[in-house]
This record gives sequence, C-alpha cells and structure tokens, in this order.
Amino acid sequence: MAKITYDDKSTLNPQPSIANENKVTSGDMNEIKTVVNGLDDEIGTLSNLNTTVKTDVVSALNECNGKVKNNTEYSTTETIVGTWTNGKPIYRKCFIGSNLSIGTQNTTISSNFASNLDDIISITSTIKLGGSPYSGITRDWNTLLSTGGSLIMVAFNTARTFDKVNIIVEYTKTTD
Repeated sequence: MAKITYDDKSTLNPQPSIANENKVTSGDMNEIKTVVNGLDDEIGTLSNLNTTVKTDVVSALNECNGKVKNNTEYSTTETIVGTWTNGKPIYRKCFIGSNLSIGTQNTTISSNFASNLDDIISITSTIKLGGSPYSGITRDWNTLLSTGGSLIMVAFNTARTFDKVNIIVEYTKTTD
C-alpha cells in the first residue's frame, strides 16, 4: 500500500449537464486521499512485517497463519515452529520408535537428524516401559545430541527394551 501524494483538489466549475450522482467533487477526492493515507498509516509497510513474504498483505497473513498452525503441529518432518531470540527460525522434528533396545552403550536414533545444527532449544522425551509411560530423565535412560547432530539415546545401569519412545527436538541451524 502507498500513500496518495497529490495536492488537495479544489472545486472546479460544475457542469450542469452531468447528473449529480455521476460527479466526483474535490471534496470526494480529498476524502478518498484522507482515508487511503490513514489506512496506510495503520497498516504500515510490508517491509516491516516479520515474514518472508513482502509483496502483499494477504500472502503475509497466510504465512503468519501457517506459522501459528505449525507451532501446534508435531511431525517427523522438520517444521519451522517459531523464532529464537537471535531471530533465527526454530525447527521441530519428532522421532517415534517402538520396541527399542537400549544397552549401556549409546544407541543411535538418527545418524544426522539436522543438517547445519546450531543451537538446541529443547529436547522432550517420553518412553513407555511395560505399559507405563514415563517422561523426562529417569535413572535408566536419557536422550542426548552428539556434536555431529546425531540423536542418541544412552541407557545407564541396565539394558532395557522400551515399548515406545517419543523424542521431540527443537533447534536452530547455522545456515539461517
């Protein structure tokens, strides 16, 4: 959107042969200018929006709507779910496993779950063992990320087979 920049119009000699409903007066033109410029002030410029789309308001709003939707979605596909404090996009990816045997050594869940991994924002893990769900860190297991971006599970004390493992990782990338 852009402001109307022409000077205010002044009254011209009216044409009596034109019906009043078909006339555009200087007052009409000046009112249109005032309304459009007021809307422009309220909306601001697209370049100030925190979106990648800067071409039109509808596309920018659709992008914002998609971000809100993504923030409540959990998927095994990498999804942008927000923005970190440094302005980088936050990605989320979920890993779901069943009948996972974990020994006292590292077990790789994903060898390279995120290319160009930068910061880990959060890792949430839940397991189901013998029909009972557990969340967080227990005495027998923990989830970690290796420096190479591999998602690993480490078991302490004893080997276990988990009925189900859910791991949710939120992170930023060096390329953003």
